[in-house]
Amino acid sequence: MAGAGRATAQPSAPGQPVLVRALSLLAQFTGHRRALGLSELARLAGLSPATCLRLVRHLTEWGALERLDDGR
Repeated sequence: MAGAGRATAQPSAPGQPVLVRALSLLAQFTGHRRALGLSELARLAGLSPATCLRLVRHLTEWGALERLDDGR
């Protein structure tokens, strides 16, 4: 998955609104870190892999992320 987020975020805590969790995913992408695997993205954002996958699917459908040929 690749994105172009600019802000940094602290890891997501349980009970945070879904919007905050989605934004915490987007915030992990920087000019130097433009592509991340799902496991790495989940770890950096402080989310479970299942939550990360669910949000990444929605963000990809919406066009906020794109999946690269290598799966990132």
